[in-house]
Amino acid sequence: TKLQPIEQCGADFQQRLLQFFKSRGVDGPHLVALTLESDRSIAGVFPDWYRERPDRWSEAISKSLKVLSTESSNFDFANHVSINLGVIRRSRHIVVNVNESSDTAWRDVVAKFEAEELPKPRSSPP
Repeated sequence: TKLQPIEQCGADFQQRLLQFFKSRGVDGPHLVALTLESDRSIAGVFPDWYRERPDRWSEAISKSLKVLSTESSNFDFANHVSINLGVIRRSRHIVVNVNESSDTAWRDVVAKFEAEELPKPRSSPP
């Protein structure tokens, strides 16, 4: 990204995204494509990022439309700009890529549900 620090880039993207929705008369995107990674991150929202500060989890799950500036030491690129669940929830269509490496993460989540450590999932990947 050309804007530094990464938080400035995220703020700029959030402003542009909200303006885009407003100018089109919509309250969210038509399509969101996400990937579930083997570390259980989804859409660039990394467990090590939100565990570091509790307020980050609140930002990630907020019903408000937000762009997040996240970081993780688990990937080649430490800094990421992502959308929160508020944006994802308002999407008309959501595509989740569950590849071979994320299959392990999915099975781990399902095992935790079965052990009653987490609420029951609504659906599973194909």
